Amino acid sequence: MRYFVGFLVTIGLIVLAFVLIFNLTDNSSNPTADPAEQTQLTSYANTTRTARLTVDGQINADSIHRQVQIDVGQNQSSFTLVGGYNGNVIKRQTYDNNQTAYRNFLYAIQQAGFSNGDFDPNKADERGACPSGRRISLDIFDGTERVQHLWTTTCGGGTFKGNLDLITRLFQRQIPDYNQQSRGINNF
Repeated sequence: MRYFVGFLVTIGLIVLAFVLIFNLTDNSSNPTADPAEQTQLTSYANTTRTARLTVDGQINADSIHRQVQIDVGQNQSSFTLVGGYNGNVIKRQTYDNNQTAYRNFLYAIQQAGFSNGDFDPNKADERGACPSGRRISLDIFDGTERVQHLWTTTCGGGTFKGNLDLITRLFQRQIPDYNQQSRGINNF
């Protein structure tokens, strides 16, 4: 009887060892996965989190460099034109928004792949990429903390893997007078 109990304990320890080893390897199978990638964007509809699309113009002199940011949140959307590389706001226009509109917007960008991408931290920096074209960033912010960052360029490459054309149009449509706001942006 003593040998039989010892045999069962040994088998139990072997099974436990396999389970622990399997769990350790299974949990580390995707170390670059980002929490934003796993979260449904629509869950942000009643939070302070905002979605941002940034289009950064060609790399040129600080005095003529331009960047456009469109932020969409639960209570407002905004269009911001930034000059230079130090974040100097040239103009900013805000528009009222509401939770229902934001939820629909989040659902649309989610379907278009807003959070689809490669979250490898070694690929997170787009500075200097596509110097004669544009760099496009797709971000989620919680206050000033960036909780998602993906990017692509008009030259190709980057970490973003969604439908950029559709997402860009969806962001632009959150600014009622987008064409007027973006008219005349030089060196962009």
